[in-house]
Amino acid sequence: MSHHVVEETSIGNTEYTVVITYNQSHHKKAPITIYINQHQNQLMGDYIYTIQDSSTFINSADENDQLKSLNQQLVAKYKVPIYLSINTTTSFSNVEMFQTITQLINSVQDSNGERQS
Repeated sequence: MSHHVVEETSIGNTEYTVVITYNQSHHKKAPITIYINQHQNQLMGDYIYTIQDSSTFINSADENDQLKSLNQQLVAKYKVPIYLSINTTTSFSNVEMFQTITQLINSVQDSNGERQS
């Protein structure tokens, strides 16, 4: 079953739209894509792909260690490749971002009776 989650949420003092798409019904290692966009921010931020412990920046002016760390933590939790894009003009907490993302994924898994990672 394919999942497409769109959620308006506050992370810290900033409003974001979070879009998460994943589908492990066809292949249990199918990647998760996560887009987090600050409201009223039209710039595309860093975009990173992580598989196991290897990360590649697809769009980045400079490699962002904070984003890389967050994506590696998500990959370690879900054990699948993850595409992650965070578009923001403000700083953010990796802890709050991680909690927001995992809560959204877990709430969908819980409502569908799927096993959590």
